[in-house]
Amino acid sequence: MTEHAHVEEHFAGSNKLFISIWGWLVALTLVEIFLAYAVERTGMDLLDGGRQILEVGAKILQFRHKGFFSCEILAQLERVDDFRARKQAIVGRYDEALQDQRGLSLLQRHPTETFPFFYVVRVLDGCRDAMMAHLRSRGVGTGVHYTPNHLQPAFSAFRTPLPVTEQVYEEILTLPLFYEMDEDQVGQVIEGVRGFFL
Repeated sequence: MTEHAHVEEHFAGSNKLFISIWGWLVALTLVEIFLAYAVERTGMDLLDGGRQILEVGAKILQFRHKGFFSCEILAQLERVDDFRARKQAIVGRYDEALQDQRGLSLLQRHPTETFPFFYVVRVLDGCRDAMMAHLRSRGVGTGVHYTPNHLQPAFSAFRTPLPVTEQVYEEILTLPLFYEMDEDQVGQVIEGVRGFFL
C-alpha cells in the first residue's frame, strides 16, 4: 500500500468514526430530552398557571452527556453576570413589595451576595394551597420546592414524623423567578400575591 493510499484510508476511517460519534451524541441527546419530558415536565417559566411539585415514586434512571452539556454551560457562562443581576433585581423588587405583607413570612436573604435560584415565601395560617389556586387563576404558576424526603413515596418505608419540617413544607411557596421576566410579569406576580390578602 502506498503512503498516499494509507493516508486516505486513515482519514476515511477517522471520518466514519467522527460521524459515528456525532450520531451517538445526537441520539443520546434526543433520548435524554424525551426521557426528561416524559419523567417530569418542568421549566423556568412559571407564568403558565401550572403547579410544580416534584414527587419521587421510584428510582429514576438519569444520565447526562457531559460533553454536550458542558459546551452549553460554557456558552451560558458568558452571560452569567447578566443573569445574576437580573435575578437579583427581581428578588429586590419582590422583597420590597412583600416585606410587610401580613400572612407572609419572607426568608432571610442576602441577594447581593448570592446568585438567586428560587424565590420562596412562607404562606402562613394554612393558606398556601388557596394562594396557589388564586395565583393560578390569574395566570401565575407557582411551585413547592421541595417535598421533604421522608414524605416522598420512594422513602415511605422509612417514614418518621418530623413535625417542624412538615409544617414548613405546608407553608412554602415558590414564586416565578427567571431571567427573561419583564417588569410587567414581576408586577403581575406581586399584584397576585398582595391581592390574595385583600
